[in-house]
Order: sequence, then structure tokens, then C-alpha cells
Amino acid sequence: EAQRQEREVQVQDRLGGGNLSEFHDRASLKEDKETLETRFAKAKGIRAAKTSTALKAKLTGFENSANTKLDMEKREHRDRDEARLSTQDLLMMIHAFTKKS
Repeated sequence: EAQRQEREVQVQDRLGGGNLSEFHDRASLKEDKETLETRFAKAKGIRAAKTSTALKAKLTGFENSANTKLDMEKREHRDRDEARLSTQDLLMMIHAFTKKS
């Protein structure tokens, strides 16, 4: 105990008679409040940016999926139209051949 008190006195003498732990507590309390608010705001901003990025990626995926589905439907419609025209052409050719005979 005596050694600890002697050490504290030596530390106080080096600091001009002030108590280092009290100084540290006062300084860190003010700093802690400011840095805590800053850290919270920064973390909140980072979380918002990550969430926004994730939502944008999800939206892009949905848009790509919708565009792919739309392209497939257009292709199917075009194929049906071509098949219908081919069938009509064949029927007209068959009708023309059977009429001549």
C-alpha cells in the first residue's frame, strides 16, 4: 500500500500536482460522448448504405428476371405467329395442288 501511495505521489509531481486518473476521467468522458455520437452516426450511415446497396442489387435482379421473362414471352409469341403463317402457307399450297388435280 505504501509503495502504491508513493508511486501516486511521484506521478502527481510529474504532472504538476494533478491527479492523472481524474484528468483522464474528465477528458475521456467528454471525448467518449462526442466519439460515441460520431461512431453511432457513422455506423448508422454505413448500415444504411449497405442496406441500400443490397436493395438495389435485389431490385436489379428482379428487373433482370422480369426482362428475361418478357423476352421469352415475346419469342414464344413470335414463334407462334411464324408457325401460324407457315401452316397457312402450307394449307394454301395443299389447297392449290388439290384444286389443280
